[in-house]
Amino acid sequence: MKAIIRVTVKTGNDTCDHCGQGIKILNVVKYIDGTIKSFGSSCIFRILGQNPSLVSFYKSKQRELIKLKTNLEILSRAPADMPRGREYFNAGFYFIGNGKGKDIFYRNQWVWHPVIDWEKNQLSKHYRQESKEQWEADANESIQKAREWIEGAIFRAESFLAKYLEKYSEQLLNSTKNN
Repeated sequence: MKAIIRVTVKTGNDTCDHCGQGIKILNVVKYIDGTIKSFGSSCIFRILGQNPSLVSFYKSKQRELIKLKTNLEILSRAPADMPRGREYFNAGFYFIGNGKGKDIFYRNQWVWHPVIDWEKNQLSKHYRQESKEQWEADANESIQKAREWIEGAIFRAESFLAKYLEKYSEQLLNSTKNN
């Protein structure tokens, strides 16, 4: 039996190595010997299927990983390309949004958008900023901290999924195309 060192979850169109079906959510399993196999969620769930709580837990970790990767992609964009989230008390500054109407939130804090509506902020009675440059520097620093934390969270989640699936690695590695 070979040890699994990483399970990466990707979205897109690809083919499952186990059943040959086209899939939207791909689970890429990397083994310690360098072998890499791709599985659709339905094949992973079929292997875990003897216990519904295993499937449910795997699904929740899978969703969490997809969300983390999406947030990291958004935080890696140029400031002008980052979607704006909610405005903070009509003060001209915003949180970074995820593009689906929600603000990016990590470690019990929101991430500030580096582009501020300076004129609106200066007309505000509350939360007025002293310097536009200082705001941008502080926001970019918080974005960098968020990116570092999210990268670590992705690594931890992928490592956890690898440990989670490891006891099934014999079945996954030895599987052949079948229906």
